[in-house]
Amino acid sequence: MGQSNIMKEIREVIEKCAACKETEKPTRKNKSTQKQRSTTFNDSIAIDLTERFDRRSQRKMIICHIIDEFSRLSSAAYVSDKTPQMIINALFTVWFSKLGVPKPIIND
Repeated sequence: MGQSNIMKEIREVIEKCAACKETEKPTRKNKSTQKQRSTTFNDSIAIDLTERFDRRSQRKMIICHIIDEFSRLSSAAYVSDKTPQMIINALFTVWFSKLGVPKPIIND
């Protein structure tokens, strides 16, 4: 099954999903502040960094969480610090090398 067929099936499932319709975020009134919605897999990804304290090792753990904005597929990696090089390494390891490079990368 080709990638275009998979994307078509994902769209159909999402369109028919009652839970998806109920939890869909309301659209904003002001279109100028509304971002373009992803229409295909890997069209754009979002990344978020979360810090957790590991009691066993007694040290801070940083998790780099990556989410595809269309399919909501997610992946995560531990990083030792928040430097750009560490984040880029995590992106290459868990996303780019397996799924390709997306167009925009969104972070907060």
